[in-house]
Amino acid sequence: MIEGGGVFAKLGVEVFDDYWMNYRTRGMAQNEGFSAPPYTNLKSYQAFKRQGADILDIPEAEIETGAEDARDIEP
Repeated sequence: MIEGGGVFAKLGVEVFDDYWMNYRTRGMAQNEGFSAPPYTNLKSYQAFKRQGADILDIPEAEIETGAEDARDIEP
């Protein structure tokens, strides 16, 4: 990134930061209760991010919260 080369050069600092802030080794993922890391390279990172963005395409009325209406829950 500093010299303008490398795999993140065209992607920018925001992608670089997000990739590494959320990166997990297999051991880290397992310690957090997952069987494997969510991604291991930029291609699987892209698929991971797209998967998360897919929820934005679901109509709000079809999204279940898994809990009672948030307004009914006391803090």
